[in-house]
Amino acid sequence: KHRLIFTRLWQTFEKLCSVAHACGTYIAIEWPTGCTYWKNKEVKALIERYNLQPVKFHGCALNLKVTHGKHKGKFLKKPWTIYTDCPNVRDVFVNKLCQRNHEHAECRGEVCKNTESYSPDYVACLHTAFKKATQPN
Repeated sequence: KHRLIFTRLWQTFEKLCSVAHACGTYIAIEWPTGCTYWKNKEVKALIERYNLQPVKFHGCALNLKVTHGKHKGKFLKKPWTIYTDCPNVRDVFVNKLCQRNHEHAECRGEVCKNTESYSPDYVACLHTAFKKATQPN
């Protein structure tokens, strides 16, 4: 059932990407780096069709932390990837990698559920990138 829903959503997303590309608007896809959708043939085809480039980054570099439980306050290294044709998005996230100067909680179980929301730093970076992308040169 989950895959059927993904297929429907993806088909709609492909149509939106076609319209966005025709209008000169940027495209971005973001999932955890290890997400199986990255291996999906339709996803790979869309990435190739629009020449989307990857940027990989870590949640801990964007202040992603456990919000409750015995590991509250510990960083989560959660690896993310964005494929995009927006250079501003790549520029903002490219250096957001773990500096290895802190401890991490394991990103599993209830702690992993915690990572479904974005940290304020993640949101701020994305908004900064989109703002730069929409400003005239």
